[in-house]
Amino acid sequence: MAKNQVEKTMKEFARNPESIVVSNMEIVFKTDSACVIHFVLRGKNGFGGYSRDAIEYMYCVQSSGDIYECVVDLKEEGSKYEKFKEQGEKIAPEASPDVLINWIKGNIGLYSMFHGRKIRK
Repeated sequence: MAKNQVEKTMKEFARNPESIVVSNMEIVFKTDSACVIHFVLRGKNGFGGYSRDAIEYMYCVQSSGDIYECVVDLKEEGSKYEKFKEQGEKIAPEASPDVLINWIKGNIGLYSMFHGRKIRK
């Protein structure tokens, strides 16, 4: 569902939706309720030229059933997923992989709620 939503969201945000091309899509984190995808976005900008950006897309299904998404410019902000992973490893270096996965998933959910938008109930 997250992969299908990526292109839909990027076209919705674009000045020229017909020019949008999503490529090099890579799922970097995936659970039953959260997904992080890195990809390259190309499209026509406001000056008539084309831009190319590395993007991180977060998709999270909350326990309420609400679905949130968030788009991060990797060049400007860096990977939020990598930051969440590093924080979890620092805070609890002896934690099991399941604990780390839940830490990352929880942070993706919070970040998407406060820095992204709700796309479905």
